[in-house]
Amino acid sequence: MRFFLILLLTLVVFSASAAFRFTPALEEAYFNILALKVDKGSQLIQEELRKDPQNGIAIYLENYADLIRLLITENKDTYHWLSGNENNRLEKISRLEKESPYYLFCQAEIKLQWAFIKLKFGEELSAAWSIRQAYKLLEQNQKKFPEFLPNKKSLGLLHVLIGSVPEKYNWVINSAGMQGTVTEGLQELQAVQNCNLPFSLESSLLLSMIHTYILKSGKETLSGFERICQTYPDNLLAHFVYASAAMKEGRSELALTVLQGRPTGHGYLPLHLIAYRKGEIFLQKGQYEEAQKQYTLFLMNYKGQNFLKDTYYKLFLIQWLTNQPSPEQYLDDVLTIGQTVTEADKYAHKFAETKVLPHKSLMKSRLSFDGGYYPEAADAIGNFTESSFPQEKDKAEFNYRKARIFHKTERITEAITHYERTIQLSEEEQYYFGANAALQLGYIYQQQGQLAQARKYYEKALSYKKHEYKNSINNKAKAALSELDTE
Repeated sequence: MRFFLILLLTLVVFSASAAFRFTPALEEAYFNILALKVDKGSQLIQEELRKDPQNGIAIYLENYADLIRLLITENKDTYHWLSGNENNRLEKISRLEKESPYYLFCQAEIKLQWAFIKLKFGEELSAAWSIRQAYKLLEQNQKKFPEFLPNKKSLGLLHVLIGSVPEKYNWVINSAGMQGTVTEGLQELQAVQNCNLPFSLESSLLLSMIHTYILKSGKETLSGFERICQTYPDNLLAHFVYASAAMKEGRSELALTVLQGRPTGHGYLPLHLIAYRKGEIFLQKGQYEEAQKQYTLFLMNYKGQNFLKDTYYKLFLIQWLTNQPSPEQYLDDVLTIGQTVTEADKYAHKFAETKVLPHKSLMKSRLSFDGGYYPEAADAIGNFTESSFPQEKDKAEFNYRKARIFHKTERITEAITHYERTIQLSEEEQYYFGANAALQLGYIYQQQGQLAQARKYYEKALSYKKHEYKNSINNKAKAALSELDTE
């Protein structure tokens, strides 16, 4: 009897592993897809499916290839062409071994991947439902297989997102019965990052991106990206997100070096956002002709709808800052082309509607500062005082620019004074300068150990109800408050 029990257990385990086999070829396919060599990855997957049409890992990676292709190209026609794959693959997975830890995991991953795709293409309600379904499947799988590390990759990401969800989506989280904190999610992702699994690289990228776009970034985050790019020199996605993180941190010279040293070749998906990023860097450097060239290249090749408004706005700035005739023609394009999903596009659209021109010196200071060119940013407004500007908005921005420069150059006392003045001048009109000034004051006081003051300013940042950067500032403020709750 004992022999038959052992034999039965062996057959069950073998059946589970046979249904979901991460073969060496599929592991290679996975890394190719993550590197943006999607065609090569897809070819390897199809070869594996010809050998074993019921390998759940191959079916899952097929979907992963769709995710990367659609998020990178943003091609709506391709989206409609591929959209039927979600249900087909879920149906195939549902016929496989139910006792494998990959059974629920792969279903959750497919639902989560299509949720991100739907968000990219504006189907927010459908995406929210898919996220909830994925969350419930992952929770169920976690209870069944608490030591199954791949589950923690996706559950960790969701816990971070839930813990820092923008205010306008709170109703989704509350009604869906989803729970999670930033700290919990980070710990789960770190557990996968530190293991010897194919998902380690993806978890490392997710952690670095979370620190860049949701939490406080810094040298440690950029060092993490650098290590990834050194370990995976052929990974174009890693190089791109490293450059994007460097720009976010005000390290545009580093970003330009990373982009210029990125892997190239015909095997990669065309990543037209590289031209957009380079246009931004050259604009920050005041190299207007090269910036215009890169933005034009982006517009010629990009098939998506994001960042178009911002690109036309930047083309307006180039014409305006260089005193070229008729720069307003680009503002007409801002109003009629693209969509307002990204914060950059929202800002561009609002500017084109109001046509309230900023002071040229403030704009030059802003662009230089955003690229990390702090001496140039200071020089642009060095001969001005608050009273130099008749408009209240310009007064607020002047103090904000001064504060940011002082903060980045570690003149903290002066930074605090100008941040506080920025908040005072931004209160009535709810300028984003005031919201971010409050966020930055929260960071300063938290670093100084004045946690009550830090909480006060994080909550102040959240109190601004209407500005173009509300989602990102709210994300960071909520994540910071969550961190305070654990201290």
